Amino acid sequence: MSEGYTPPLEQASDVINGKRVSGPPQDILEAKNAYEAYERISEMDPYSIDDLLAAHGIMMDGLTPRQVERILAKLKKEGKIARRGARKNGYWEVL
Repeated sequence: MSEGYTPPLEQASDVINGKRVSGPPQDILEAKNAYEAYERISEMDPYSIDDLLAAHGIMMDGLTPRQVERILAKLKKEGKIARRGARKNGYWEVL
C-alpha cells in the first residue's frame, strides 16, 4: 500500500469482495494481490524456494518497477528487510 496509507478494514474487505472502492489504483491492486497470496498460502511449502517465488510473483503481479521500489523502501524503513552485499550480486535479507 502507499507509504503511510492504510485502507479502512471495510474498504479492504470491499476490494476483496470485488466491490467498487475509491482509492489509488496501485493500492487497490496491492490489496487484491495480497489477498490472492494469502488465499494460496495454505497450499505452499514454507521451506520451498519455488513456493516463495510463486508467492512473491502473486504479490508483485501488475505492479510497476517504481511501485516495487516504493514497497522495498517502506520495508527497509520499517526495519523488516535489509540489502546485503554488492548491488549486482547482493541479496535482500528478511529481518
